Amino acid sequence: MKLRDGRQFPATVIRVDRRIDIALLRLGLPEGVNLPCLPSKLTPVAVGADVYAVGSPASRDLSFSLARGIVSGVRLLQGLQYLQTDAAVNPGNSGGPLVNTQGKLVGINSAIATPTGSFAGYAYAIPSNLVRKVVNDILKYGMVQRAFLGVYLPNREPGAMNISFDPNSNTIAGFKVIGVVDNGAAQQAGIRKGDIITELGGVKINSEADLLGTIAD
Repeated sequence: MKLRDGRQFPATVIRVDRRIDIALLRLGLPEGVNLPCLPSKLTPVAVGADVYAVGSPASRDLSFSLARGIVSGVRLLQGLQYLQTDAAVNPGNSGGPLVNTQGKLVGINSAIATPTGSFAGYAYAIPSNLVRKVVNDILKYGMVQRAFLGVYLPNREPGAMNISFDPNSNTIAGFKVIGVVDNGAAQQAGIRKGDIITELGGVKINSEADLLGTIAD
């Protein structure tokens, strides 16, 4: 692995979590050599927050480039919650950090939505909460521990996120359970089809992305 100051160290892959494309590496540092650690922001990042994407887009000639943008949304990709940003991210940026204005890690650049193969305004970063969880699991268990609530997805019923019990009632923001897995955690806890999950672990649930992202964290 090569650092910005030109130093290179051998790296060993400890484990790869292919679901979110994260690898844990061990660097072969000489005795007495310590590297600084980038602090992370583990609380939710607000849509509209200023962020900076660091990476090496397109070629080695553009190594350690910085692109400025905002968090433009939170999206559900392959069952996991990702930060969407309009900071310019191109092939070669993957694995680079997405930091806030205080220099804290909020995510790791992972993917782009593009019809051309180059940046088209939408990039996605793995939230630092999920990165920390994956790394800690690998260190502790040697593998990533996945949590399952035991309710059926996807939630595609019309108005499933905006539920009204009668024409005159207010709608309720939440996740409508359309079924539960037999003998799963949800069923054992008393959750039934038709229930509405409005909060999980202190996090307000307004969408499928909120539910799955909170479980993944």
